[in-house]
Amino acid sequence: MHRVNLPNILCIAILAMTLVLPIGAGRATGEDIVIERIDVGVAAPERSVVRIGAFNPIRADVKNGPESFTGELQFVTDDPDGVEVVYATPLRLTPGQVTTVSGLVAPGQLLPRIQARVVDEDGRSMGVAREVSLDGMTVLEGAIRTVGVLGVASGIEQLPNVPGLTNANRSGQKDLEVIRLTADRFPARAEALESLDTIILDTSDPSVLTILDAGRAGALKNWVANGGHLAIVAAAQGQALLDSSLKEILPAVPAGSVRSFDLGALESLIGSTTPIVGAGRAMTITRFEEIAERSGLAVDAASSSPVIVRGSSGFGRVTLIGMDVHDGPFAAWKDRPLFWVKALDIRRAVTDTAAGAAAKTPLNAGGSFFQATSSDLAGVLRSALDQFEGLKVVGFGLVVSLILGYLLAIGPGDYLLVRIGLKKPELTWLTFPLIVLAVTSGAYLMSYRMKGRDLRINKVDILDLDYVHKLSRGTTVAAVFSPTNQDYDLGHAPAIGKGSKGVAAEADKTTSDLKYRKLNWYDSPDDALGGSGRPSNLSLTASNYRYGGPGGTSALEGLRIPIWSTRTITGQWLGQDLTMNPVRSDLIRTGTDRVAGRLTNLLDEPLTDAILVYQSQVYDLGTIAPGASVTVNPSRTQNLTGYLDRFGAGQFQNEGPGWAAAARTKLPRLMMFHDSGPATLRSITNGPLNRLDLSGLLSLNRPMLVARISRPGSVLSLEGVRDLDSARIEQSTLLRCVLPLSAESTAAIAPGLPPGSPLTASTDTPTATD
Repeated sequence: MHRVNLPNILCIAILAMTLVLPIGAGRATGEDIVIERIDVGVAAPERSVVRIGAFNPIRADVKNGPESFTGELQFVTDDPDGVEVVYATPLRLTPGQVTTVSGLVAPGQLLPRIQARVVDEDGRSMGVAREVSLDGMTVLEGAIRTVGVLGVASGIEQLPNVPGLTNANRSGQKDLEVIRLTADRFPARAEALESLDTIILDTSDPSVLTILDAGRAGALKNWVANGGHLAIVAAAQGQALLDSSLKEILPAVPAGSVRSFDLGALESLIGSTTPIVGAGRAMTITRFEEIAERSGLAVDAASSSPVIVRGSSGFGRVTLIGMDVHDGPFAAWKDRPLFWVKALDIRRAVTDTAAGAAAKTPLNAGGSFFQATSSDLAGVLRSALDQFEGLKVVGFGLVVSLILGYLLAIGPGDYLLVRIGLKKPELTWLTFPLIVLAVTSGAYLMSYRMKGRDLRINKVDILDLDYVHKLSRGTTVAAVFSPTNQDYDLGHAPAIGKGSKGVAAEADKTTSDLKYRKLNWYDSPDDALGGSGRPSNLSLTASNYRYGGPGGTSALEGLRIPIWSTRTITGQWLGQDLTMNPVRSDLIRTGTDRVAGRLTNLLDEPLTDAILVYQSQVYDLGTIAPGASVTVNPSRTQNLTGYLDRFGAGQFQNEGPGWAAAARTKLPRLMMFHDSGPATLRSITNGPLNRLDLSGLLSLNRPMLVARISRPGSVLSLEGVRDLDSARIEQSTLLRCVLPLSAESTAAIAPGLPPGSPLTASTDTPTATD
């Protein structure tokens, strides 16, 4: 008689129950969930267009099975190094539920892999994934300018064929891409509009305004405030436009219409040789009022009733077009593309041939590796950031010599040692691993002496302060050199107060009223070695990282940086207030393009290399001591284009001692006014950081003070890093203040403008944290 082993029976019973019962009872399994559809880009699904390096909207339709499910839907793509980047959205599904999940992706390669996948609460894959097909997808390099269109906007498709816009890059893409947007898919957050430089709203289609609910209108206004250009066709829906959420940013008020028989001033302005309407025929033009009160300027000022009115909104612009561009005489006018060039204020290239453009670029003036391969200012800045003071770079010749020496040691060297020296060939089993160990140990010790064990960070901050609209914007580009294999959690936030550090150990956990916030990888947008325009599968790590923080895009979590390697990142934020109060201005306009007055430094540190830029003129103010005032003399100016030409001399050549440190302070200033520069500067694209270029605001009577300061404009946080205080940090900060003109000068710009309007904002600067 056998004894019954009760524990064994219990184990067998439990095992049987687990086999009988369904796995994950009460929860959906991988087979229950289906991703029915996935599309990416602002123009999807009819035409998928994505822009490398920018956040692009992505949507997926997810259908659940008979059980509830809690987990994440992850949108995945690869950065320029081939490392997986994840944007995760919480997923809570009831039985049978079908839902559309939205997110963001920033592809880093010309042939991107974009995927949606489902994971459970513990991050385990549910085996449910779907990739975006590359068939029919247009992938734009980061330097390509983009125009998004809602509505008809007749003739806009011909814009890329205008002389000066037909240059093709090395991937065959033209300088400019027109993208038709779909109203029902217009994003509801500003970050999702990052892939667009200009947006046209043709309100002749009534549905264009009806889709702009509070969320979408807010996203559009924040996108404009961050440097976007919004063009609104106000020929048919003037009252609906005034009733919309966009009213507050309009540079004029549509007030009825007039019949115009003579549009010669507009035709002359755009360089047209064909009249819009024939002799004796009239065209209906929207009448714009309160132009001066809203700080707007008539682009076609010579017209009896202006057709194009432009104004600023934060760091961006809003343009009103008072002509029907849907049909009628405009639709039959052959010079419509020239009209759009002027209406959208698009700067055209000097030459139409890629070879001609390349011949003029200073990046090809010399013979260095960098000059021969990069065609964007982002590549120049990345090269400057990747060079750390005191950190030796192993030369190519030394690397080749060491490789040859290693091959000689393990081949002929080992053979001669055991055959002739030791005369015991069987000892090769001992000598070979000893040689390998000795060589690798020597290589490690040499690298250790050259690279060290210090965390190093080169960081460039650009802090923009708009005294007219009370806005602050911080932009950061930083290179992080890691002395060990480590996963970093990085964050980005405004620097508040003069005691703020440029690099901190803790991230900003607050959900402040920032209008825009992002942190992402940074790279050159062309097909240079390591650039995002070149397909790459090379990755030194198999670990992925993900976006996180407030808003879901303000932090990078788990970014692995291999030992003695560098990763470059970029961050930006936009806030409704001034983070510091560095200057008091009292400026009046004198003449057509001059200002006069005084500027006072309110900081406890000097404003170094200060300049004042107004329209096409530059005032060199030198260094303004703490508490000191300088007089702006209208007779002591220089042309902005010539100044940028002289200022940028030698900054594009990656050579010579001290080049990197100087370039980190000078290149951002060139980016600030890229489109106002000489042909040599404009022949180099300014793709990833094109929002820094405020050249378009100069013609709108916005004086700008630019200077270097020592305190940071933004805080880069590295959580969990030990001994962060001992890290070697090189901080460079460039300050730019968009200043108001005082009431005395307003009469010259816009007679009859009452005091207190936006253009005549008080010269008493607002109270802010110093």
